[in-house]
Amino acid sequence: MVAPARHGTVTVLFTDVVGSTALMQRLGDDRYDKLRRRHMELLRGQIAAYRGEEVKSEGDALMAVFASAVDAIGCAVAMQQQIHKHHEQYDTSEQLPLRVGIDVGEPIREGDDYHGTPVVVASRLSNQADGGQILVSQLVRRLVGSRGGHTFRELEPRLLKGIPEPVPVCDVGWEPVVEEVSVQAEEFAPQLADRLAEPVAIPFPPALAGMGRTPFVGREPDLTKLNELWQLAVAGERRLAFIVGDAGVGKTRLVAEFAKEAHDQGATVLYGGADREPLSQYQPFAEALRQYVAALGPEDVARIRTRWPLAGLVPELRDERGDGDQGDEPSVPESDEERFRLNQSVTALFDELCSRSPTLLVLDDLQWAAKPTLQLLSHLARASSSAGLFIVGTYREAGLTRTDPLSQTLADLRRARLVERIALTGLDRNETAALIGETQPGIIAAIYDQTEGNPFFIEEVLRHLEETGAISWEDGRLVTATVITQLTIPESVKDVIGQRLSRLSDDCNSVLAVASVIGRHFAVDALERASDLSSDRLVE
Repeated sequence: MVAPARHGTVTVLFTDVVGSTALMQRLGDDRYDKLRRRHMELLRGQIAAYRGEEVKSEGDALMAVFASAVDAIGCAVAMQQQIHKHHEQYDTSEQLPLRVGIDVGEPIREGDDYHGTPVVVASRLSNQADGGQILVSQLVRRLVGSRGGHTFRELEPRLLKGIPEPVPVCDVGWEPVVEEVSVQAEEFAPQLADRLAEPVAIPFPPALAGMGRTPFVGREPDLTKLNELWQLAVAGERRLAFIVGDAGVGKTRLVAEFAKEAHDQGATVLYGGADREPLSQYQPFAEALRQYVAALGPEDVARIRTRWPLAGLVPELRDERGDGDQGDEPSVPESDEERFRLNQSVTALFDELCSRSPTLLVLDDLQWAAKPTLQLLSHLARASSSAGLFIVGTYREAGLTRTDPLSQTLADLRRARLVERIALTGLDRNETAALIGETQPGIIAAIYDQTEGNPFFIEEVLRHLEETGAISWEDGRLVTATVITQLTIPESVKDVIGQRLSRLSDDCNSVLAVASVIGRHFAVDALERASDLSSDRLVE
């Protein structure tokens, strides 16, 4: 999606790959495209991190604009560092050398695109740069000055096609990032030599693949936010987001739509869900990691088995002698030291996974997660590793108390500024109409009034109306022979509401029963007269 265009003075950045045509001919279309897509993901991650806006891309080149010249230079340096780090995994024959050109000015804006001298200069500088080089105009250097601590080297003025006078040019210096690994961390962190360039082919999780039976409508701002966080994760950061909302509002469906797009772009997607009665203390993580291990070859399984104590969490990691815990259920560490080692081992395994490909971990229904799962989640979110992991969790907020383990975990993560919260509500009337499809206005109004835009309720009410013969399909359009004014509630919807009511006290359920007779909106004094409770007790 093209970002909103900036007005006035902007810094224009162009990137390109040196010798791309020859590389494509030598590597073949499929292999080159795979390398190109990863290359572009890394660049886009840095554009997002430095508050830039991608304008357009073509093949292995892209154009972005920045409100700040300092941000543009910082982004260019970070791009070169990320590409250099990424190239460490590949033979030189499979490296895509990056060149960058930057200029600043007030280009002509046309829609979401830009034209004019600054655009031409930046593009031409990119074309003239060598692999690993950043060429900028002298004007950019003067604007940046000493900010950012960047170094510039003056070059001979360049004759650029379409520009009548030679352009004063500078080269921006940069150094590869050197990662320091502590002795303690080496026990758990995968060694650089063991990090594999090729991603593991992991099928898209069936639990998410089954979410697309009905049209997906609305949620554009939420998808945009998830994509912004994903680009930061792709760039090497660790990101965490929680999707919050009532039962049936579409939390998992939103994540599924986002995950499908990430998977189609080459990401690894793992899924784990918590149950009301969990099979183990680590169920979501055990489910997710078993997907990864199941896709590995025997040598990788043996390597992981000998390096990290994870056989209790992933039964497939037990050796041929059957060492480790018996049975299929993951075991629970008994001591603090064992829990710490397990958390460190899971973190290291995700580091290795992310070294193969960008990784999205979906943890569903965390309102039911056991405390050890939440402790592991917190540990993974706080890990100082630079691995590009994006964790997306979903939970229902209704019924949570301050003493629940999830509430405490959320408070800790928010204090540490480690989590983004995306709250979902029901669809609006237009989105409800889009979900239902072509039909009579009266049907849409009746369903929206009763469901308040809850997607699950909408689908179940529609199914119920079809099964009872109240509506039918004619020429691809829902019609009814009568005016629908009062809808009966299907059992599936009653079950969801019943689960929420079961978490409330007997007094609260009694009060709700009385209130439902009064109507959707009611006053406390009317409820007090109709019940046997005092006003203080009612408010409580």
